Amino acid sequence: MLAKYDSENKCFYFISAYEEKDILKSNGFYWDPAKKRWYTKDYTKIIDFIRNNGGLNVDNSVYEEINRWFERRKENMKLNLDLEIENDFNVPLPESLNLYPFQKIAVKFIAKNKNVLLADEMGLGKTIEVLAYINFDKNIKNVLVVCPASLKLNWEREARKWLIRQFDVSIFDGDNSKMTDFVIANYEMIVKYLSIFKTKIWDLLILDESQYIKNFKAKRTKAIVGFRDSGKIVNGMKDYAKQKILLTGTPILNYPHELYTQLKVLNHPLAQSYQKFRDEYIVYDLRYNVPIGGKNIEELQRELRSSCMLRREKKEVLKELPAKIRQILLLPESILSKEELEENKRGVELVKKYWDENLNPLQSSIVPFEEISSIRHKTALEKLPYAIEIIENALESEEKIVVFGHHHDVINSIYEKFKDIAVKATGEENITERDKAVYEFQNNPNIRIFIGSIQAMGLGITLTTSSLAIFVEIEWRPADLVQAEDRLHRIGQEDVVHVQYVLVNDSIEAFMMEKISAKIEISKRLLDSNYINSYG
Repeated sequence: MLAKYDSENKCFYFISAYEEKDILKSNGFYWDPAKKRWYTKDYTKIIDFIRNNGGLNVDNSVYEEINRWFERRKENMKLNLDLEIENDFNVPLPESLNLYPFQKIAVKFIAKNKNVLLADEMGLGKTIEVLAYINFDKNIKNVLVVCPASLKLNWEREARKWLIRQFDVSIFDGDNSKMTDFVIANYEMIVKYLSIFKTKIWDLLILDESQYIKNFKAKRTKAIVGFRDSGKIVNGMKDYAKQKILLTGTPILNYPHELYTQLKVLNHPLAQSYQKFRDEYIVYDLRYNVPIGGKNIEELQRELRSSCMLRREKKEVLKELPAKIRQILLLPESILSKEELEENKRGVELVKKYWDENLNPLQSSIVPFEEISSIRHKTALEKLPYAIEIIENALESEEKIVVFGHHHDVINSIYEKFKDIAVKATGEENITERDKAVYEFQNNPNIRIFIGSIQAMGLGITLTTSSLAIFVEIEWRPADLVQAEDRLHRIGQEDVVHVQYVLVNDSIEAFMMEKISAKIEISKRLLDSNYINSYG
């Protein structure tokens, strides 16, 4: 067996015999069917494998790349030496809420650098870090949050939960009365009502999922960055804000041209001249005048980390995090028609009346289950475009994703959208077909999404190549949801598992999830040994 490094594909790979496959598979390496080789992009994994296999034949390319990696790590550590948290560094927070140490570091980083790009990996709490900073900096009197439409309610809920200062939090819908001192708006609203948002100077402008403005020509990019009209410069929202914070979990440094507009918002020196930025960091296809890659990437990363960018991956702060993080993504009830909203309100009343949380409602003949199921089904179909948008956003920062649903037409619609990079298991397949889907997801780098029915996710299924699960629907029993989550959270999972539940505000499922979440927390406290000390 020979270990080598592929600089073009940025991975370590093995030239190995067939009988050695079990060794490589058991050590967490992936099979690339196109190149017919086992590989990994994880430096710690290849280092551990070399250390534990003294007779392994290792090419010099591997050692050279590992040495470069160690040098980069040392350099990055130097860049962040001043980010240690002193004992007297206090961030005002609501009672009973706390920040992890790495989140406090983010608050300090923002306070020091002001205009920043928070590029922490998904699931590390970038929203919370920014809200904590607003608590910390008393000079911030008004805030404008710009985010995808699917995240507006999440921002509103987190703001009401984490802010201790008196802000009038509102979601802008075109009504001028919603122009309060803490406004949340999606990018499309900024484009449509740009003149209204430019009637005041904002103390803080927050762009969530800031990769949304990576396209120079897009209307939302022009609205934020500014543009030329008949030779005249028209200012964008960045010119009406004293301080700017950009949030993205997307690995951006592989595509430097997408970074330029974001740096422009931050008024970063690197964004003073696109021609200079292009010459230094972008590889262009001169035949078609389009960017096709990047160069001097490590130099660019050092420049960004030392000036405006903070990025931590989950594996860097693993010891500070719980093994599993759950997040509710609430979609606005306005995605439902008036009739559908009324149906959901009636459905909530029926669930309140009949649902015994300790019993499966299917077992009770008195429950109007068909009516409730019909309402939930229609709501799930209305959610589909937003769920797909959430999945597409996640694919920009995650190599692999698991999506869970209930209704076959919902699952099939998502599969049709992503079928070139997805497999599915709905319970209609035989065991051989299901196992093949699992194997492809676990071993084929080109298969990035596993779409499964919650009920079909029984024991024995392992989906540990992903650490992100997105539930576009839920089930009645908490145990079914936890069992599906645990397809990712199994032996072999080396990362924190991030679980997102996509729900419509004021819907039957939102009410159910509130009850289910409470029940899951009680079970956790009863069974998790980490809670024993809390009760003496």
